[in-house]
Amino acid sequence: METTNHANSANQSERILWKDESYRIVGACFTVYNEVGSGFLEAVYQECPAIELTERGIVFREHPNLHLTYRGMTLRQKYQPNFVCFSRHSRDS
Repeated sequence: METTNHANSANQSERILWKDESYRIVGACFTVYNEVGSGFLEAVYQECPAIELTERGIVFREHPNLHLTYRGMTLRQKYQPNFVCFSRHSRDS
């Protein structure tokens, strides 16, 4: 059973896009969680990761407006994630 789990885990890690960048971001998130814990308002969980990402030299933007398309048409609605790191999104503004 453990061999199967290890094999599945290995297959999943091979499919991670931008693996090094992903691990750096996840590491920053775990650091924030270990330092701050849970129970705060969202504003705290916005500010703390921004500090951690900056300290780790991870390039990011907070709350960018991402333009969405449907069947080739640009939607009026935009998506605004908390962070975009290592900006690889070609349609962000």
